[in-house]
Amino acid sequence: MVVQHLNPTKKSLLVELLQRQSPIPVLEITDRCKLEASHLYAAPPAFDVTVFHEVLYLMKPPDTGGPHLAIDFFLPSLADDRGSNAVGLILSGMGSDARWVFEL
Repeated sequence: MVVQHLNPTKKSLLVELLQRQSPIPVLEITDRCKLEASHLYAAPPAFDVTVFHEVLYLMKPPDTGGPHLAIDFFLPSLADDRGSNAVGLILSGMGSDARWVFEL
């Protein structure tokens, strides 16, 4: 699963870019999408993603006036759903997501 800070007003090319390099299917998450083995899922712009009983749900994030931190929303639901079977890899860039390197 790829959860990225995307501009909510622009179409994302993430699925197409990842599919060029991936031997497995890459899908943009749709609401109530059932997770399947050997698939890579990418979050769409302008949505938060949660997981419950191996089903992905999309939600419009609240307008807080600050940065949209999609990973802050997704990680707790992943931990609740998968427990000790959850594995995460945080690739930090510049900006507001950089703090995750130190918190995890």
